[in-house]
Amino acid sequence: MSNNDINEPLNSVEEFHEQETKKGSQTDISEVETIDDDKEQKELGSYPPFRTLCKLTVGPLCSQIVNAMYGLMNSFWISKSKVHEKGMTVMSIIIIVDFIHIAIGQYFNICLSERISYLFGIKEPQHCSQVVVDMMRFVLIAGIIVPAILIPSARPLCKWYGADDEIADMCMNYLIPQLCCAFIQYAYLGLCGLLQAMGKTVMYGVCQITSCLLTMLVFDPLFLLGFKTDMWGAAVANTLACLLPFSVILVMTFCGKFTVKPKLSQFFHKFNPHSFTALKVSFSQLISNFAAEIPVLMLGKFVALSGTAINKYVPVMAAWNLVDRLYEIVICVCNALNQGFLPAGSYAFGC
Repeated sequence: MSNNDINEPLNSVEEFHEQETKKGSQTDISEVETIDDDKEQKELGSYPPFRTLCKLTVGPLCSQIVNAMYGLMNSFWISKSKVHEKGMTVMSIIIIVDFIHIAIGQYFNICLSERISYLFGIKEPQHCSQVVVDMMRFVLIAGIIVPAILIPSARPLCKWYGADDEIADMCMNYLIPQLCCAFIQYAYLGLCGLLQAMGKTVMYGVCQITSCLLTMLVFDPLFLLGFKTDMWGAAVANTLACLLPFSVILVMTFCGKFTVKPKLSQFFHKFNPHSFTALKVSFSQLISNFAAEIPVLMLGKFVALSGTAINKYVPVMAAWNLVDRLYEIVICVCNALNQGFLPAGSYAFGC
């Protein structure tokens, strides 16, 4: 046997140990990096599943309840204002537009909640800031398109519900300021989705509760009872209640106070492919929300026909508004569980 034949297995064994040592060191490094990332995103993936879902449902539940309460609180203060019963009738007619408005805001919320948590899961957080900026750009586009479609459609809808010219004018008086400022609520809910994706669900809930309290205790009574405005006062009250906490979150986000640190300069960058994926993946939720409004639309029509048949159109439609607003609160828990699962599920899927 030659010396080469003897040395060959020895060299192979040494190479084997050398390779295993390198693998071990690489594994150790990757494990450390993973642990660091998990610490940063512990709210999404480090706790037991049930505890994680319970924590992540807090923000969406507050959001759902608040969005349901907006119409109910507006109805309460409108019933105490000078527009009184006719104002309640207006709220029952425009409820379908309200639902569409809220559904679009929730769509942007889910887009950011799902995609940002997924990017954390696949360990590519460098894309997150551009996705946030892209969503703000999509919000501005939606803020132009949605009023352009819904405002011209609102008066024919009022007529279809059997409203006379006075009621139709009051409907437009409410809808025009609300829809023209729609981008504020869309951006607000979008950034709340970012908070949810970062595991800051309590902050998300606090912001939503703040908006609710501002509407109920400050702006609605101020405009409707203090300034004695028409229906536009209720719309402006909602917008201001969203604007204040939204401004705080926006400033904190772009000042680098959170894990995701977008920059204003990124508004001039090209769109990130993950942003378009977020729109596509979340589109089913938007369609689901729209589909849920079809029964509401038809039921409202039948109630209007019933009221007209007994010459009690205004009081019947005013009562229908209260029933429909209460129904929104009933379905809040289901929607909140859905939204609470998405960040944890997306993060886990990404991992």
